Amino acid sequence: MMNQIEQLKKLSEKMIDVVIAEADPSTWAGANKTLDEMTDQERGDRYWCKKNANQAITTAVKLETLIALCERKNTTPNTEVVQNVESKIIQFENAAKKRLERLGIG
Repeated sequence: MMNQIEQLKKLSEKMIDVVIAEADPSTWAGANKTLDEMTDQERGDRYWCKKNANQAITTAVKLETLIALCERKNTTPNTEVVQNVESKIIQFENAAKKRLERLGIG
């Protein structure tokens, strides 16, 4: 599993380089032109460049999420923190119930 995580991290680094290159609007078709100065072809190509940059970003984010999930799978949760969060949830739920009761909703 650790070897796979390392491979994912290397792939993520490469993907971030792609994001930096493709998300740069100065490299898109029709750069330095206003929309009314662009041809139909340039507008279409620019739209494709934006979509491609967006998909590169999405892929990079999903890789980072996958890495985080794999790393979290290899750790044990801190039970004290979990219990603290659970008690805070109960406190907030009780406070919300009281407010709803005061408003005549609950």
